[in-house]
Amino acid sequence: MTVPSFITQHAEPGRRSRVDVQPRRYASFHPIDFSPDRQPARGGLNSPIQSIIIDPTGQRVIACLADRVLRLDSSPPQQYWSDELGRWVALATPEGLIYGPDLHPWDGSPSRSLASIEILLEGDPRTQLAVAASTTHWLTAVAAGPPRGVPVVNIELRSRAADRTHDVWDAQLEGDGVAAIDDTNRLAVLTAEGLHLFEPTGADDQGVNTSTQLETPPTGYAVGAAVPGWVALFAEDLDPQVPAEHWARRRGLPPGRVLAQRWHTKAIAWQADGTHAWTTSLPFEVYQPALERGDGTLVFAGRGLASVSAADGQLRWLRSLDEAAAATAFGDGSVALVHGSRLTILTADDKIAQSFDAPDGERLVTQPAIGPDATIYVATATKLLALR
Repeated sequence: MTVPSFITQHAEPGRRSRVDVQPRRYASFHPIDFSPDRQPARGGLNSPIQSIIIDPTGQRVIACLADRVLRLDSSPPQQYWSDELGRWVALATPEGLIYGPDLHPWDGSPSRSLASIEILLEGDPRTQLAVAASTTHWLTAVAAGPPRGVPVVNIELRSRAADRTHDVWDAQLEGDGVAAIDDTNRLAVLTAEGLHLFEPTGADDQGVNTSTQLETPPTGYAVGAAVPGWVALFAEDLDPQVPAEHWARRRGLPPGRVLAQRWHTKAIAWQADGTHAWTTSLPFEVYQPALERGDGTLVFAGRGLASVSAADGQLRWLRSLDEAAAATAFGDGSVALVHGSRLTILTADDKIAQSFDAPDGERLVTQPAIGPDATIYVATATKLLALR
């Protein structure tokens, strides 16, 4: 089953980066009338677009900046701000925009809180609230913070049904965490202590769920739901360190303020039940969870591009790139790839179908976001572009 990834935020740990639409013959980039430099900043410098979200209908385009989210289908763009001390992740759902702990309905009705007051009180507001989603459930908060001086991850899984939401279960883990939810609503949370797998049912009478903990290297920074079940990424070097850019985001530092460490990547895959499937090493930094192409292969993108077998982790091919890359897959296995100032469409057999350069040679800075009509949205530091 392919869950359209335009429901979720691209490039965030969580869903597969694959959209169940077919590529078309594209003509050219069309700029969307928006520049983050022209938007009023509150208490800080303006920042470029970091990622793009498209709602399930394809009618609304959401630009995520470091300190706020902009809904661009309104005039002027509607702004949603994060807490002054925090950075939140946004998620476009059929009901509305989830930003941090709140749901902002598309129809303009008042926003409502999704996370429980306990989650918000126990989590440190200076850290990021992360979101992972399936078609029916979402994780409203993985709040990494030090209540009572002890680092902890507060987890709250919620379900949506019609126009209401309700708690499914709660849990708590030590350390920072990133998360993913699979098609059966299993949840994986990756911390320095290991990979924690939660079944969708099994909470006790108090609604608290316990996990199966798998031992992993301490340098994990991303996890995704992909064949054979879960695939997590770990920084691998002679002196391993978690990627500096990852920690910069988690601590709310502006992009570019931390020198990015160069590292090799170890990808470890498990079956859905936690049985180890395979481990493979890639000689470059991978910047996003694995892309599942639907043909039995996974693609890893970052300071290179690689394809491996989803069955055994064997390397199919490897390409070095002179610019960092980000990618999203179409339903037929084609891939939209940004690298430098160029967007390339690779066919399912890895041939270049089309290639487009950004206006004025500007560098593309976001993972491609593919809408239900196959329009591809990307951003430069100053422009939002639609490839039609």
